[in-house]
Amino acid sequence: MSAIDPIAAVLAGLDRPVAPRPEFAEALLSRLLDELRAPVQGARRGRLLRFDWLLPGVPLRLRLALILIALLLLLAGIATATYFGVRTWVSAGPRGIQYRSDYRLATAFSSPGNPVGWSPGDNSVPWWTSLALGPGGRDLYAMVIPAGSRTPALVRVVGIDRGTLLRATPLLDLGRLDIPGWCVWPFLRPLSSAPNGDVFFVAGGLDLPSGASARTSCAPSGAMNDVQAFLHPDATGLGYQLSPAESAARGGLGHLLLFVLHPDGSRQLVLSGSDLVRSKLFPPDWMEWQIAASARDRVWLWVDPAEGTGPQRLFEVVDPNADGDWRDRVVRGVSLPASLPFAKRSTGTFDSFSEGRWQLAAEPSLQGDDRSRSVLAAVSNFRTGDFRVYRLADPNDDGDALDRGEARLLFERRNAAGAQIAPRAVVRDGVVHRDLVVAGLTRHDRVSLISESGAVVDVARAFRALSTVLAGPNGELYAVTGNWDLGRANNALVVYRLEPVAAGKGTISVSPPVTQAVPTVSFPPPLPGGTPRLEFEVISDASAAPASYTIGADGRGLRRLVSHVRGVCRSTDGRQVAYTSDAEVPTEFFTYVATDGGRPQKVTERNGRVVCPFARRWLLLYRPVRYRPDGSSVGSLVRHDLRSGRETVVVREVDNRYALSPDATRLVFVDRQRETLQLVELDSLEQRTLAGPRAGLLYSYGVVGEPGPRWSPDGTQIAYFSGFRPRGAIWEPSSQRYAHELWVRDIATGAPVLRRLIVGGPPSLAWSSDGERLLVCVEDLAFEPGCGAGPGRLLLVDLRGGSVRTVARGLLNLVGWAPSGLAFAYATPRTLFVVTPDGRTRRLPTMRPLGPCEVECPWLGWSPDGRYIGFDAGRTEKPPTGIQVVDVRTGRLRVLRPLRSAYYLDISWWR
Repeated sequence: MSAIDPIAAVLAGLDRPVAPRPEFAEALLSRLLDELRAPVQGARRGRLLRFDWLLPGVPLRLRLALILIALLLLLAGIATATYFGVRTWVSAGPRGIQYRSDYRLATAFSSPGNPVGWSPGDNSVPWWTSLALGPGGRDLYAMVIPAGSRTPALVRVVGIDRGTLLRATPLLDLGRLDIPGWCVWPFLRPLSSAPNGDVFFVAGGLDLPSGASARTSCAPSGAMNDVQAFLHPDATGLGYQLSPAESAARGGLGHLLLFVLHPDGSRQLVLSGSDLVRSKLFPPDWMEWQIAASARDRVWLWVDPAEGTGPQRLFEVVDPNADGDWRDRVVRGVSLPASLPFAKRSTGTFDSFSEGRWQLAAEPSLQGDDRSRSVLAAVSNFRTGDFRVYRLADPNDDGDALDRGEARLLFERRNAAGAQIAPRAVVRDGVVHRDLVVAGLTRHDRVSLISESGAVVDVARAFRALSTVLAGPNGELYAVTGNWDLGRANNALVVYRLEPVAAGKGTISVSPPVTQAVPTVSFPPPLPGGTPRLEFEVISDASAAPASYTIGADGRGLRRLVSHVRGVCRSTDGRQVAYTSDAEVPTEFFTYVATDGGRPQKVTERNGRVVCPFARRWLLLYRPVRYRPDGSSVGSLVRHDLRSGRETVVVREVDNRYALSPDATRLVFVDRQRETLQLVELDSLEQRTLAGPRAGLLYSYGVVGEPGPRWSPDGTQIAYFSGFRPRGAIWEPSSQRYAHELWVRDIATGAPVLRRLIVGGPPSLAWSSDGERLLVCVEDLAFEPGCGAGPGRLLLVDLRGGSVRTVARGLLNLVGWAPSGLAFAYATPRTLFVVTPDGRTRRLPTMRPLGPCEVECPWLGWSPDGRYIGFDAGRTEKPPTGIQVVDVRTGRLRVLRPLRSAYYLDISWWR
């Protein structure tokens, strides 16, 4: 694979195949036949047959012969294009996986999904990860925690290259590893297979204090992190955590061990984490390892400091005489160029989990093409969104990859952090063809091929929860779906096989891809008595593609709005809806706009979401560029013209601190580079600064789920919070709490209307309908989000007089103003209160217990007519959840569960 080619880089960015298509050849043939046919028809009418436009000066008979030869070659070209170039999508079913027609799809292996709330020892189904293909691509090896077990096992699936719905056979229970002073713990680690059939695997475990037994000191059932897993009992019975330094001082084996399992069933310990520490190859620290066996006598090891207290390092672990006995193994560090991402980090400044990750992969060695002395490294930078693939080698054994050609960049792409690779080598007609199979490169659900020139072609898509890929020696591709997701019960692990076949022979179903699956959208009709409606999305255990419904606040009039939808947004005049849907390609959400009774208009197939509300002319789209480890993202805001389809980037490199005006014509956002508050007119794209910069100031810093500025209902003022770096707030040593500044500014002039210090955790706010008052909810505890996690205060702020007074204290969950502005409401975990500005309070019932308010408060607020207050019933581990609606006049509580066994998401009032 060569270095990056500029032309290949352009091709790699195209979301379409780069191979020739047969319809182009057919069209050319048709054109030539027309050219030949037209003069003949003309000759019958007395005109001359003319070919002087082709090969002038050549005799007519020779020209005809050459044309005939060209047609024959063209027909041969059609056949060639048909075999090598057919790239049309076929489908495994109306809502199934889609793939190119020169592959055949089969389900090779599947395992039940993990139940929500799984914990070690209590799992009713297996938990899978760490898969590797054996030599020849016939067998699949995997690490699994079997159902009901607390320790991992190494298993094998035989015949993965030809069978379907196969079973796994246990090879080794890691709990039976007989290592003095050490016990296995319930977390899965990587494995890799060597060309001779050896399987190398990493086991995670605990060093035991002297005199402690494994039975009493191993990780307890339910241990879900390092602190819990490394907790050892002591004389007090409370336990203590064994530090890396303590482990190294005792000469312990370290919590990571590298083993080899030979084809005859014998096994051997190759290396331990403490070996690296004792040899001063790595500082004392909990570690994360990645391995790749490039030969029977060579394993590449990438070591991450789990707690960020040291540098990352690459090692070669070598069996010097290649006899399969690793007692004389040699561990050699390989220094890397400083230009490589994450190759050098200062002590104490790097968190490998938040900034990036390396994946090692061994390339297959073939006769005359030995790749055993090198390894591929796929490097993902979650901070910048970059994805790179390097080939690293140390052929002269000098302990570094600093010499010319030893560290080679093979591929680079932006906005693809987290992609997984598998090298593939296929021999056709005596020629070796090498490429990379990649999962999640162009989209999160796609399998792609990267050629040696750097060109990217997608070969399969619509894999839900695509986690990794594998590559067989005969061109087979394996897509692995399913991951450990505590928030979803349908996360089964499935291994799909994509087998290369002659073009057009890959269809396993007569069902074509879904191309016209976006139905007409009909808005719900008014309900008797003008009862307001709620709009919500539903997701069940059986499907991960939600549908949107509406229902009356009284429980009547259930209507489906849109299927296979995510995020419904209404226009400011209520005549249109915009949403994203994966109806055309499962798991790929395209953006649509629809009017009542009309067929939706596709706006874009690019990844993103609609910013609510939207105007009749403009649609504002947020497109993420890169994701952060906490799930947030940095992206661009794009203005889409609904008349012409033209798109214009309004803001680049914006985080979630932005807000549209109520009429969707103006945008306020925080400029991340200068940390200023900016105003943009969407019609003209004129921009001006409302506030800032101030040294060290962070604008619009509030509760985690509500970080953006808040417009007043009439669009004339903006309210936001500010704090100071590094934690986004001012530290108050006397009260041991954080302080935030609440600002209100006039949009027209930029002048401050109000500035107040708010002491406590990150606050949230709500405007009254007349724009004259604010409700501010703030936690009394630092670091906690406003209104939800702990005791807090509800403040009433009068903008005219500038007064601030406390109107409620305690465990406050929800706050909001009535549409009339003559009352507001808040909730405790068990009771809902309606308060008038003069202090009169009514108590209304709520369901018990009210779900906790963490990142997303389950507050639906007042219905548009002020008759009802709605809120989420709270998230539970298993469906159904519910929607709570309280009649403000009568105090009657309804819990709506219109669909059985379902989760109700993104609930809002339908206006």
